[in-house]
Amino acid sequence: MKNKRVIIVVILGMGALISLIYGIVAPTKSGKTAPPTSVVRPRSPQEALSANEVALPPGRVIPSKRHAAKTNFNFWGRNPFAPEQAPVEAAAKLVLNGIMWDEKRPLAIIDNEVVGIGSKIGEHTVKDIKKDSVTLNDGANDLELRLAQ
Repeated sequence: MKNKRVIIVVILGMGALISLIYGIVAPTKSGKTAPPTSVVRPRSPQEALSANEVALPPGRVIPSKRHAAKTNFNFWGRNPFAPEQAPVEAAAKLVLNGIMWDEKRPLAIIDNEVVGIGSKIGEHTVKDIKKDSVTLNDGANDLELRLAQ
């Protein structure tokens, strides 16, 4: 058992070493390794640049410090990651007309339509039916409709 662990550690160590060496000596995607370049501005057009220097066009200055543009945050007015909530007006239009209570299969009459648990009424799903109330869910919020006394 101990020999297996030693062999596995040695193999993994060799793989890591090979991977490290390959990462150092591997050519770039273009197949050529590029020499490091430095940017200089020649003092006169007659001055020659060495092989690893790049000349800037006249009038172009490289800033020594980069200044980022300041952004202003505008509040969106809502959470973009939360689902849209149904307006209260749409839920207020639902009317519980009656409940036909049964222990095994209760039914409710909402807007003159007979529904059971799991049925959809508009964009709401019937979640639970009790003796005096019905719980609906619109995907984000629960809404309870009660019988008028």
